Amino acid sequence: MATILEASGLGSIISMIMVFLLVFVVVFALLKKSKFFGGDGFDAIIAFVFAVFTIMVPETQVVVGNFLPWFFMFLLLALVIFMFFMFMGVKGETIAGLAKEPFMQVVGIGAIVVLFFISMTQAFGPFLLVDPNAVGFWATTKRFLFTREFLGVVVLFFIGAYSITFLSRND
Repeated sequence: MATILEASGLGSIISMIMVFLLVFVVVFALLKKSKFFGGDGFDAIIAFVFAVFTIMVPETQVVVGNFLPWFFMFLLLALVIFMFFMFMGVKGETIAGLAKEPFMQVVGIGAIVVLFFISMTQAFGPFLLVDPNAVGFWATTKRFLFTREFLGVVVLFFIGAYSITFLSRND
């Protein structure tokens, strides 16, 4: 069922404006927080250029448009889980301490990366699909990266890094 925004053609324009504003605000905030380029004016110019380049490519609008709803649903789910445990009697300091644990941060960042790849697939198709008959640099790289042996080594490195971090703590 079409909405008023879709029927009048304003939906795509409002979507483009929202993507522009989101990219501008996020990039400007990151540059201002990191003080990478120094002054505010230069940070604003760089953020403006990033936002303009984002709306110039239609695929990036699709990526941002698909990523944001799932990202906010993920944040809402985490908030509901935290609220549930607080309702059951767990103190807020305990939950805040749990959120600062490296393992929970890795899980959160991993979920965000998976959501990003899902939205990239919506925009660009199955770009991570491995075709055994394809030739070229990217096809060979994908065949190497998605083998059982390489992925097993990556998982072992993560397990080893987490184990070393856990064992070297001075608690």
